[in-house]
Amino acid sequence: FNVMVPVYTDITDTPAYVRDTTETVSTDSFYWTSRMIAAMADACDRESAIFIERYQNTVGGRCRRILNEYTPQIRSAADEGKAVQLCMEANDKVAAVTKEEAEKCLGEVLKALSNRMKNAFSRSDA
Repeated sequence: FNVMVPVYTDITDTPAYVRDTTETVSTDSFYWTSRMIAAMADACDRESAIFIERYQNTVGGRCRRILNEYTPQIRSAADEGKAVQLCMEANDKVAAVTKEEAEKCLGEVLKALSNRMKNAFSRSDA
């Protein structure tokens, strides 16, 4: 249920979303968001498979576009400091895209799982 997040290496800082993991469960952490998606998607695999597939493909495609935009700039950077700065800027964009898509996927998987609840409402509250 995971997604690969491509990032540049040899940098001085990593985006907090992919770097920080505490014991407090939060959607501000890629680790915890991924764990929640996996736990819920496992419980409703058939209904959530399409959302996981879309998540993986969308993150891969959007992040690849970012890397394709930044790689030529990084290669032609005048000095190493500028190259590192560009790598970190690209990584920030990759992390933002990953967070956006992870939250969408989490919402879809949660909806699919909650529709299977045994204690669900059979009609609206109207």
